[in-house]
Amino acid sequence: MSTLAGRPLLVTPSSPAPPVEALVARVRGAWRRSVLLRAAVTAPALLVAAAVLLAAIDLLFPLRAAAREILRLVPLLVFGGYVGWAVFRVTRTPPARSFALLAEERVPALENRLVTALELGAAPAEGPVARAFLADAARRLSAVDLRGVSPARLRAPALLLGGAAGVIALFALVFPGAAAQAWERWTDPRDAYESAWREARAEALPTVPTPPVPGFDELRWRVEPPAYSGLAPVEGRGGEPAPALPGSRIRLRSRFADRW
Repeated sequence: MSTLAGRPLLVTPSSPAPPVEALVARVRGAWRRSVLLRAAVTAPALLVAAAVLLAAIDLLFPLRAAAREILRLVPLLVFGGYVGWAVFRVTRTPPARSFALLAEERVPALENRLVTALELGAAPAEGPVARAFLADAARRLSAVDLRGVSPARLRAPALLLGGAAGVIALFALVFPGAAAQAWERWTDPRDAYESAWREARAEALPTVPTPPVPGFDELRWRVEPPAYSGLAPVEGRGGEPAPALPGSRIRLRSRFADRW
């Protein structure tokens, strides 16, 4: 029999172990649920976002069929990679001390009792002070509220998923022909029928008029005969004939509407 804060406590060395282990197990379970829930939202978000990015690149800079054949696997690889990483984290669970430290960080009411009790519980408690501490820790840990100890943090992946899905829905609604052609280009990559894709891109992308080639208002020429001829340079313009001997140097000048 020992006392703590004026109250008698009847303890045995093994009495504090169940509450400590139970609390660590609860923290571990909350952490596992948050990791799996985050993966369930983040993996589809990355898949859809990668697909939208590849389709946008192909829309702006059309890719060859061989490139699309390889790149279309990227969204699936990103999806599977994130899911595999989450499963790997859950199956290779960190030690109990890591979850105890996580709980101490997120639940200030623990006041470092969980980590201390976990370390003392690894060996039989010796002395009345240690046994009294374990008993008091067991009593306090049994009433701890662990809500929020391991939040899933789903806001960012949910926004990414919703935004990417919204872009797909809006594009399919506004440009149905381009959306259908884009889907076919990635599900069945081929270099044939590029004219159909050019028409689809013209539907989705704003038309930029090609500036016309400026016309010549006037064309002038100068012929410098070779030295062996002893002739003076000859100048002319427009459609006048330009007499030139072998070895002559000819210089042309064109005048646009605003400059030479």
